[in-house]
Amino acid sequence: MIRYIFYKEWVKLRWIALTGLTIGLAITGYTGIELAYTVRNNGAVPVWDAILHQNYAFFSIYRFFPIAFGLALGLFQMFPEAQHKRIKLSMHLPGKPLTILFNHILIGSIIIFIISLLNTLFLTFISNTYFSSEITVAFLLTALPWNLSGWSLYLATAGAVIEPQWKIRGPLMAMTFGFIYFHYIYSGLANYTPSFPLLLGGSILLLPTIIYSGARFKKGIQS
Repeated sequence: MIRYIFYKEWVKLRWIALTGLTIGLAITGYTGIELAYTVRNNGAVPVWDAILHQNYAFFSIYRFFPIAFGLALGLFQMFPEAQHKRIKLSMHLPGKPLTILFNHILIGSIIIFIISLLNTLFLTFISNTYFSSEITVAFLLTALPWNLSGWSLYLATAGAVIEPQWKIRGPLMAMTFGFIYFHYIYSGLANYTPSFPLLLGGSILLLPTIIYSGARFKKGIQS
């Protein structure tokens, strides 16, 4: 059953996953090209000075890609399932209903993780070309909450789509956007390192909301 769900979801999501990967790598690659152009025309010293004294992150254009992809993936995966009641039918198949729902979320989470990982590796390669390992680590720690926010919005979107009533759906999305805002308040390099465990914990707490909404959807609660 689990292999069937994974295969079904991969067939459905493979094109948006490949599109997201292509766009993410293109954005990261563009930041690398822009960095190379800046270093070639202005020299490395001004760039280093901007990093050390102005918290310059050459890849800042990437910061909104994870939430855009998380939102798109959540809608693309769960909206057809909820609209045509397919997820409800799946939850009546042999096996624990909420485990079946969890497996749907798991495949989406894996896609987000792989795309974030590949973009991070590409960013590491670009950064190591011009900067020391300490600077690269600071860059990666800066991008970490951005990638996490994409997963958070994916979870919240999935939960909101299958939630049958707006009186719960609306507050869920409002709280999620407020939570995601905290991932972007500070613009300095690696500023979120001390608070990252709290952000991760907040993201994990979104999982029970999906289970709750899924149980309500299975019961046939009307909006």
